[in-house]
Amino acid sequence: MLLSRPVARMVRALCLFAVLTAGLHRAAQAQSGSSVDIITGAITDGAGLAVAGATVEAFSIETEVTKRQQTNDRGRFTIFFNDGGGQYRVTVRAIGKQPFIANVTRQSDDDRIVFNVKLGERPVQLQDLTARAQRAPLAGANDRPTPGSTERTINADQAARLPIDASDLAALAALVPGVVMTPGTDSTPTSFQIAGQSAGSNNFVVDGLTSATGSVPQDAIRSTRVITNTFDVSRGQFSGGQVSATTRGGSNVVQGSFSGNLRDRNLAFGSATDNVFTSGQTQQQVGAGFGGPLVRDKFFLFGSFSVRRNLSPMASLDAADPITLSRLGASPDSVARFITLADATGLASRVGPIDPNRSADNYTGLFRFDWNAADRHTVTIRGDLNRNASDPTRIGQTQLPQVGGVQSGSGGGAAVSIASRIGVSFVNEFRAGVSRSNNESSPFLYVPTGRVQNLSTLDSGRVATTTFGFGGNAGLPQESRNSSFELTNNFSYFPNGGVHRFSLGVLHSRQAFEQDITTNRFGSYIFNSLADFGANVPASFTRTLQPTNRDGSAVNSAVYLSDVFRPGRNLQFTVGGRLERSTFGGAPERNVDAEQRFGVRTDILPSETYFTPRLGFSWTIPAAEQQGLGQRGFAAPALVVRGGVGLFRGTMPATLPGTAQAQAGLSTTETQLFCVGDAVPLPNWTSFADDPNSIPTECVGGVSTPIATGRRTVTTYADNYGAPKTWRTNLGVSRRFWNTYNFTIDASYVRGIGQSASRDLNLLTTPRFALTNENGRPVYADPSQIVPSTGAIPFTASRIDPTYGSV
Repeated sequence: MLLSRPVARMVRALCLFAVLTAGLHRAAQAQSGSSVDIITGAITDGAGLAVAGATVEAFSIETEVTKRQQTNDRGRFTIFFNDGGGQYRVTVRAIGKQPFIANVTRQSDDDRIVFNVKLGERPVQLQDLTARAQRAPLAGANDRPTPGSTERTINADQAARLPIDASDLAALAALVPGVVMTPGTDSTPTSFQIAGQSAGSNNFVVDGLTSATGSVPQDAIRSTRVITNTFDVSRGQFSGGQVSATTRGGSNVVQGSFSGNLRDRNLAFGSATDNVFTSGQTQQQVGAGFGGPLVRDKFFLFGSFSVRRNLSPMASLDAADPITLSRLGASPDSVARFITLADATGLASRVGPIDPNRSADNYTGLFRFDWNAADRHTVTIRGDLNRNASDPTRIGQTQLPQVGGVQSGSGGGAAVSIASRIGVSFVNEFRAGVSRSNNESSPFLYVPTGRVQNLSTLDSGRVATTTFGFGGNAGLPQESRNSSFELTNNFSYFPNGGVHRFSLGVLHSRQAFEQDITTNRFGSYIFNSLADFGANVPASFTRTLQPTNRDGSAVNSAVYLSDVFRPGRNLQFTVGGRLERSTFGGAPERNVDAEQRFGVRTDILPSETYFTPRLGFSWTIPAAEQQGLGQRGFAAPALVVRGGVGLFRGTMPATLPGTAQAQAGLSTTETQLFCVGDAVPLPNWTSFADDPNSIPTECVGGVSTPIATGRRTVTTYADNYGAPKTWRTNLGVSRRFWNTYNFTIDASYVRGIGQSASRDLNLLTTPRFALTNENGRPVYADPSQIVPSTGAIPFTASRIDPTYGSV
């Protein structure tokens, strides 16, 4: 099959939403976190001359950490905090000058706090001053927001009060307007879509580094930002949205938390039900976190853990009541007959008893160490471990429990970040992280999958077709190992007292994988009816031959340059561009035969270099209590207008080389066995269960019906194949009323480009005949190859070159 990115194919999505939010802002300590909070500015005297040697002291309201710096010969200073909380009491002192004390906070679109002070000439006796936070900063106030961004922040206190699993970042994203959720299954996690892009176009970030799991212990999360629009070029590798979580760090305040929740299906609204298809699930979760100073203002430590178990009744075919069966398109007598025939194969006794409740267990742990080194450097070291298990898994609603299996996985990672102040005009942020994960799954039975097509006449008179499943699982067993390394560095320059913030950054990430994920390795039998199943007359048998172990790597690199410009205290612009490149390792060998027949290369993997420009702005009208003041205190702005336009680029799947390796059309790669009619080897389920080596590897020969043995499949990539991208523009207004209520309206336009598609080069494009009784529906198969008794069609019946399957 050929994957391509047609230039002419452009996906448009127009997304316009208006959201009214009313929330009472409680007087509470700020809980939102950041990577680095920067306070910069200049100290002058009454004549406007620089005050050299003045002492500037910043006290974090949240963490109670104090940092100090003396101004240089131009009166300039820069102080930064790692997770400072966004609210500070700043004190300025100089010999012969009147001290100055003020409360400052970062507002919604500030990527830095600019604090310029004029000191009076008369020294006065200082008195003690206690500053208390009266209001938490606006959402997203402390994770380096940039002008024009559209996002929502959920802090730890809010998440703890919500009836959701706050450790699941995807579940938190569901609370944000413009996010469309896709429920998870027993084998796939919950996902979401933003701006019409697929779930794979989103990006999860924890403490500034990409996270593959999207799960953090609830008590370790300081805040979570769900970003639907941003024009910050330091944020990349997504064409949909980004979920950015910041973990808790230790502070001068010794603090701890304990969390737990129990959601019992028997307590669900509408009372409990005995129908396992509608009875919901029970979730039990326990977690805790604790942290504090090892040495005040210098060394801090924080640790947390979480244990979660989900229990849900197994919704399998044998547990369905008559009403549910009707919804599934099956009659009770047909299901009863199918179960009797399936039991006759003896497979159910081979599996033994299966737990009627599906369990999913998850264990996570995290620790974080912070070090403030001489007020010029901060070092953060973070480590995490996780383990999960599910039993049973992969059992569909129209399948028997014997089809399922068990799954388990484990992983962990480590990260280090170093933030440094160089003089008063430069700040550097360096981050690096590694992670590794292992996942395994195995079936209850190592036998072929059995599928029986059933036609039932329901009580309503409606005729429905349903496919029943028994035997093995076509998707199991599987095994995968993944590792990743990511490095980022952001260098910022603050000239002219912080009017500009120029940033130059780089990113380099590498993901490597080893997989054994071959599907249908034990084969699949298809029966056209219950009668055929009872007579042991299958219509077809398919099997993947020569399973392939896949391995490879993906490298994504980027360099970006931006300027966040503040021509006035309340007006900001951000402009910049991001140059990205993606390459892959692990290309298969060259298939000369496929190249000659179809003109495709199998030994070349795609690569792409792309530039994405962005421009954003925000205009803030201060609250009444801020009017005319040179600095901004804890009060939120009364009105914010924001917008921007930009191009966003996602990433290509890291496991892309694996598909090419397994389907290169070579003698050593996967081939597909397809048998129909009299060429189908009859199943012997007892023999298969005793010895999986007895499962057929070829069709029955010497018959008149077509036989397709070992057809090769080729998957390659077009020359212009690349990552999905979106052009986006948005305009939004936020208005605060009576210091209590907020009104927000946002309008967005999104146009997708470079979306992936597939095309089969070995498929006939001219119909062989048409079905007159079905409105002329075209049929591309050769009529002479259709098996009259079953209607089964060989895989090659509609192929240009019968020696190949899909190309």
